[in-house]
Amino acid sequence: MKLPSLLAICLLASPTLAEEGGARELQIPVKEDVAWPAFIPAGATQARPCPLLVACHGAGHTADGFYNVLLETARKQGMALLAPQGFMPVGQGFTWNASPEENAALEKAIRDLLKEHSGIDPKRILWLGFS
Repeated sequence: MKLPSLLAICLLASPTLAEEGGARELQIPVKEDVAWPAFIPAGATQARPCPLLVACHGAGHTADGFYNVLLETARKQGMALLAPQGFMPVGQGFTWNASPEENAALEKAIRDLLKEHSGIDPKRILWLGFS
């Protein structure tokens, strides 16, 4: 299955960890000892903003695993990427429980990412889920 076809779906992250040719990989702090990976592509500016893909992993998987699967596609497509992680442990990973805490963390991560990085277009936020 080609990943670009998965991107026909439809939302987000803070401190810089790595930069490559203007692209930035970030870790968005969510709670103590928890941070979600994010990517901002090279060339994303307020004058030329990019879309944001919020990619939610499947049950029993992790944010890092899903992020690594989608990173090259996001880089090639020139889109920002946020990979949140569910809070409920299951198997060797996590799952989503839609708790108020989990929902608030996701909303805050998106708001923070948009606030910190004016190169993301708030009108082009896409969600991708896998289960």
